[in-house]
Amino acid sequence: MALARSRLLDRVERLSLPHDPIDPRAPLALLERPGFVERIVALDLESCGLPASTVDPMLAALATAPRLARAWLHGNALGREGIAALRALQGAHVSVGVIPERPVRTPEPLHERLSLERERREREVPAPPVPLVRPWPRIDRWLAANARAVLRSLRPPLRDADAALAKAARFFGRIGEPLADAYRAHDGQKGEVSQILGAMRAPGNALWVRGMSWHPLSAAIGTHLQMFGLGVGWERSWFPFGGDGGGNLLVVEAGSGEVSVWDHETAELTTVSPRLDLWMEQLANDMDARLVVHGGDGEGLDLLATPLPPEAPPPDRPPDLAVRNLLTELLERRLVAPKRGVDATELVAALQRALAAKTIAKRREQVLAALESSPAIDDIFADDETLEDLLHELG
Repeated sequence: MALARSRLLDRVERLSLPHDPIDPRAPLALLERPGFVERIVALDLESCGLPASTVDPMLAALATAPRLARAWLHGNALGREGIAALRALQGAHVSVGVIPERPVRTPEPLHERLSLERERREREVPAPPVPLVRPWPRIDRWLAANARAVLRSLRPPLRDADAALAKAARFFGRIGEPLADAYRAHDGQKGEVSQILGAMRAPGNALWVRGMSWHPLSAAIGTHLQMFGLGVGWERSWFPFGGDGGGNLLVVEAGSGEVSVWDHETAELTTVSPRLDLWMEQLANDMDARLVVHGGDGEGLDLLATPLPPEAPPPDRPPDLAVRNLLTELLERRLVAPKRGVDATELVAALQRALAAKTIAKRREQVLAALESSPAIDDIFADDETLEDLLHELG
């Protein structure tokens, strides 16, 4: 039923849900969406516990589907009209599976039995823990180095996070790890201007998620209760993670972490990411790939279509550049008198060793010794203080 209301259905060409009891109204709701019958290529609803009152009109509608290649509906109830429609589809070279000779009774007991069995398994076998990607340390490190204003806009971690999230679970059924991990990192953001969400990946029909702000936990609970009171079909497990101030909301399914945007005008959800932590990991990857930029103080993040060019490496410095600078200054200031025609290679090597000394005093002492012992220098006019000032000046 959620898929029937979702904009995601506009891209669905193949739908396979065999052996999964579903709401009998759901297939008809799918078929009522404009364009679904014209687009569908394969539909597999084998043994879904559907009654003939659902299957027969569904098959009649599928008979007009121009692209249909596979329609598997055996294992559900079938009336005479449904059997005739299956034979017509088979005659149109559509794969339909087994066609019964006579009407099949409504298998509601099977539907109920499978549902009870699934509930029993869920009670007895604990759900496996959700693998935790933990993208937040990476995101925070990048923000500290590249966008401190955005980092300052994020609130500190939720105080007593596990206790607070356990209380929040009373409103949402449960809080899964993807959502809990986000609030252990930051309790939302300050203000209502988009900051960190401005660089998030999103499908083309949900790019407006980048204009949303991240709600603190208390604000999310308040919005959740308000949406329930409005009677707009708001589900208990929908956690309003953020919003744009105009009524549109960023919704995280509290248990699984699935991310969607909710349009306040149509009351429809558009899926953005299968899990919040994976969505945030993509942000961290984009940061590392130089696809994320910060507009400056007061501005949020932005996502580029192509990476920033790599930073230019510093120009190559000749290994004796510091010595050349020192000798140039000594000569221009007439602090030394050179001997003409004498090779200065050994002097340059001695000065390189002298400039590697850790303290200015040591450098001055060793530079002076190198100058005094070099056959390339005829006389020295620099005193200790002048030489030390020069070394300070050259760094």
